[in-house]
Amino acid sequence: MNLLAELTHSEQYLLRCLTQISDADGPRFEHPFCAEEYEYCKARKILSYYSAYNARNELPFPEPVAAEIAAIGEEFARTNALRIQEAHRLQHILAEHGIESLLIKGLATCHYVYGGDLTARSYGDFDLFVHPDNAPDAYRILQKEAGYEVRDAQARQTLYARSVQHYAPLHAGPFSIDLHFRLNQDVEPTCIHFQDVYADAQRIQLHGVELVVPSAPWNFVILAHHMWRHQALEFA
Repeated sequence: MNLLAELTHSEQYLLRCLTQISDADGPRFEHPFCAEEYEYCKARKILSYYSAYNARNELPFPEPVAAEIAAIGEEFARTNALRIQEAHRLQHILAEHGIESLLIKGLATCHYVYGGDLTARSYGDFDLFVHPDNAPDAYRILQKEAGYEVRDAQARQTLYARSVQHYAPLHAGPFSIDLHFRLNQDVEPTCIHFQDVYADAQRIQLHGVELVVPSAPWNFVILAHHMWRHQALEFA
């Protein structure tokens, strides 16, 4: 049975992105439980889908697996709650200096696709999107006032030459930031401009914390272009 056929449209889209698969070669899930498929989902941080699929089809997990899924979900919730608080702090610091910012991809996707369920999956770095004119100041402020630093000495004074879309990552403790100031700028007319995305920005409540994110359509466009750039998604 094909899992993709069991999911809603948004879930199908995100699952294709996260697992780097197409409709034709998606993972097939056997009855009632397959350790290989479980490890496949766990490695790609999509246990929520696998768990929901089994529950929907009344396919029981072995007890050790059910316990592991619960433990992983609890750890996701703990770390994601910390990430949300830190994301709010970063946006607040930038706003105090008159710099508008958007949290794109990860935490926005948590809100739109997972309904704010912090146990659904884990998230990596913060993807902050700012206007190109504000990018140098934002990068400086995040280091000087938010306590972040560039750990890669070679990248300290450089941009990513591959795409020239964001500065070298910033790090503080377990957190890291990718500060974007251009998205898909080298593929006109599909360049994504900050002012267009920000015009439809949404203030959401995630775990009781306010974050400023793109609208759902804009976030999906950004995700799609990100995956396309990394050759994880193909457009017909």
